[in-house]
Formats: sequence, structure tokens, C-alpha cells
Amino acid sequence: MSTVFPGAGIYPVTLTATSSLGTVATRTWDVDVAGASSAVTSIPSDAVWYLTTPVGQYLFLPTAAGGLAAETSTGITGAGWLQQAIPGQLSSGPTALAYPDPAVADAMTPHAYFRSAGGTLAQTYLGPLGWITQTLAGQPESGSALAATAASTAGTTAGSVTPAVFYFGAAGQLSQTTGQGTSWATSTLPGPDAADASSLAVASTTAGADVFYLGSSGALTVDSDTAQGWHSATISSPYGVAAASPLAAISTGAGQAGVFFVDAQGTVAEATSAGSAWGVNVLAGTNPTTAATSLAAATASGAQEVFWLSRLGQAAVTAGSGAQWQTSTLPGTATSILAVSTHPGLPQELFLADGATLHLDASTGSGWTATTLPSTPATFASRVLLYAATPGDEVSANAAASAAGLPASAVTEDFATAWAAALTGNYLVIAVGQAADDALYFNTCGWSNPSGDGAGGTPFDLSSEPLNELPGVDLYENAAAATATQTPSLATDLAYYATHGARPAGVTTLPAQGAPARICAGSPG
Repeated sequence: MSTVFPGAGIYPVTLTATSSLGTVATRTWDVDVAGASSAVTSIPSDAVWYLTTPVGQYLFLPTAAGGLAAETSTGITGAGWLQQAIPGQLSSGPTALAYPDPAVADAMTPHAYFRSAGGTLAQTYLGPLGWITQTLAGQPESGSALAATAASTAGTTAGSVTPAVFYFGAAGQLSQTTGQGTSWATSTLPGPDAADASSLAVASTTAGADVFYLGSSGALTVDSDTAQGWHSATISSPYGVAAASPLAAISTGAGQAGVFFVDAQGTVAEATSAGSAWGVNVLAGTNPTTAATSLAAATASGAQEVFWLSRLGQAAVTAGSGAQWQTSTLPGTATSILAVSTHPGLPQELFLADGATLHLDASTGSGWTATTLPSTPATFASRVLLYAATPGDEVSANAAASAAGLPASAVTEDFATAWAAALTGNYLVIAVGQAADDALYFNTCGWSNPSGDGAGGTPFDLSSEPLNELPGVDLYENAAAATATQTPSLATDLAYYATHGARPAGVTTLPAQGAPARICAGSPG
């Protein structure tokens, strides 16, 4: 028995066995499925330690200055998306994988691969203590696209996962760099040199990887990893292939793959494997602008999907089973498609760029909704959040934010939002007033929260103070003074120190803090 998963992620798998005596045993496991690369990866969030959900997402992006950024979401309702600058100077890429990494105790870990500013292949990954950049073997040519897979080489244990990064080396020759443990090795693959170094896609199947590119003649070419080694073949298309056509590949079944491309008529087509042969199907109703149009492919609900842009930059999705296709228009316009995500347990997501503006289109089951994502890395000041649980304390929080030079958005009266922010460790949450302190420490009222915890306890503890850095996961600052009339001063002092690294002029000591108590006071929002 074999199972084909729609994409990388963590899937619950249930096995039921019946003995010759009729007894039945059932077990369920969470299975890590590694697949082909994308600009976005998803891993279990560690904010709620006892769950494999929520899911943390990482959208990797080049910055205007040639650096690397990660657009991150913890998957915790109320936490939202946050862009952060991470180590790496790149000239092309990135593409990304998530797989169980022995370097991080076999935890599911995001890796971004790119051509460095120095011309070498490099990666940035999330290590135990933060982001780490590493130079890898290999020299991608300037402007080369990158694609990657993480394949299990022996069963499904974490240590058996082998990442491989594909790119075009000198003179456009298809090459790969593979990792095993802490070492990386480079090899060249068979087939003609590339006509366009920017067109590259890979599908990870149960039989191995299929790597697609445009050969020196402009023909669609596939390199397949077989039991006898790598094999190169040309795929014939009845209408040819548009010059510089974008490519998007998916697994279509056990040991089978498909690749979407733009043909010479400007229409999206798909080539699919059937044994050693390839068939081409033109998708009716698709007519993107030119060969420069972005494509992204996915499998969802048993159907293949390809996302594309119209002449006017309108995003659309064409879905079908390979015989009949149906096209739907998605919200908004864009200049390029960044990635598509079909991670289990999450809505289907399409990440778009409209110039420098980032958008997320998400399928809710009854349609698609559009969200604008942060387009610049967050500063520390934008991560300071003052939480108040009563109208009077909200006045104090607003005054403290104003004195510190923080915007009005740095104040919230919503308990779930404050909880989510403290849970992620991405924000410095300051509880302003006794009701807010009691709520975050004990939640005696039993207010609804992203972790689903009931009354009487929370995962949070008090951090040292004052702080002008992130306190860490599950920590917050207490701005409830032992004498209630001094709470406004304590809140102002902590907020000012957070944003300026010094106390306000003339302030040498902080008012004494009160202690959290098991009292239900205030309101959840």
C-alpha cells in the first residue's frame, strides 16, 4: 500500500490491522512529509508545546538592499504576520524547504537556499539559538533559479532525509548540491545546457525527483532520478514552449509528476508523465500575458491546480483532474506570484507581490479573502504592545505609548491579542494595571484565548524589567504598580525604556510593582 500526499507537511496517518483471529489494532502517527521547495515553508509552532498545531509559516524574500527577510506567522489567532531581517546576502533566490534536521535535534526546520552575493550556494536555517547562515558547495551561475527537494532515503526517520538543491552552473549546466549530515557535495546532471537560467522547477515523487527546465534548443527538458541514475529526456509540446516560460511542477501520483508551462500561443499547458512517456494537455480558458507570467502549482482536494496572472495582472486559479479544467478569478492584482501553500490544517494560501507590496489570498472554503502583509522588516518599537483590561488603564496605556513615541496601535484592550503576542515571543507585552496583570498571569475569569486554556492558569511568567529587547516566549512585563496611582508612571517608564534604552529624563528608579492575584476584574476586550 502506498499513499501520495498533496505536499510537504505533517499528516496524521492511521493504520488498522486485523489478525487472523479477527482482533483489530489501530494506531495513529503524525508523519513528516518532505517535498519540493517553495518560497514558503510551514513547521509546527513551538509556542504551544503540547500540540502539532498551530503551524508556523516562513515566506522567504530578498530585500531591496540584497539581504534576506522572512515573513513569519505563528498560526496563532491574533498574532498576525511579522517581517524580520535574517542573515544572508543574496544575488538570486531564495527557495526553501522544511525537513527534520539532525543539526537541530531532528526538529522540523525551515531552510532558505540562495546564490550568495559572492556567487556561492548558501543557506540560512533556523538553528537552536536563532538564524544561521552557511556556505555550501556549488557555484550557481548569475541569475540562476534554484529549486530543492528533501527526500527520505531510508524509511521515514528524520536522520534519513537528504536535501538536494538544483541550479544551473557554469555555461548553464544543470547541477545539484546534496547534503548528508553536515557535509555537502556537488555533481552535474545529464542533458543539454539551459536556454534560460531563470526557468527551473522540481517535483518530488515516490520514485525520486523530476527536474524541469528549458534546454538550449528551447524545448522542455526533464531530468529524472531513477534506480539506474539520472536520465534526461525532451518533452514534445504540440504548440512549442514560450521563450523564458515560467515552470511549476507537482507530484501527480505514485512515481508520477506534472509540469505547467506557457506554450508559444501564450496558453498554460501541462505535461504529465505516464510511465516513461510524457503527454501534454493545453488548459482551456487560460491566456496569461506572456512567457514572463508567474506560475505556481499545487494539489488540493484531489485536484491539480495552477495559479497564474492575466494580462492585467489579475490572479486566477485553474483546477482540474487532468481532463476538464475550471478557472476562477482571485482577489486583487499582482506583478508576480511568490508561492502557494497547501499545508494540512491551514487554508490554501497564495502569496503575491504587487511591486513592493505583499499580499496573501487565502481560501476559506466559501471563497478567497485577500490580506496585505508587512512589506518592511519590523523594528523593535513596532513589537512593543501595551495591554490594558479596563478603560482607566487604557487611558494610562495610551499616555505611556504617546510619551514613548509609540503609535496608538501599540495599545490593545483585547485579551486574546495580548495572549497571542506574549505566546509567540515576537513582542514585548507590557501589562498595564492590576486587571491586565492578573489576567495574563492567572486568567481567573476564564477568558477565551488562542491556546484554549481554561480559568486558573496561563503559560506566562514575569520577565525582568526594564527591557529594551524581546523577553522570550511566554514572558511579559508587569506595569501594575503596588500603589495603583503609580501605575501610569510605571507604564510610561517601561514603555519609554523599551523604545529608547534609557529611563525618561529625571527618572532614577521605577515605582514598585504589585503582584498578580487570583482576581477576576476588567473585560476581555
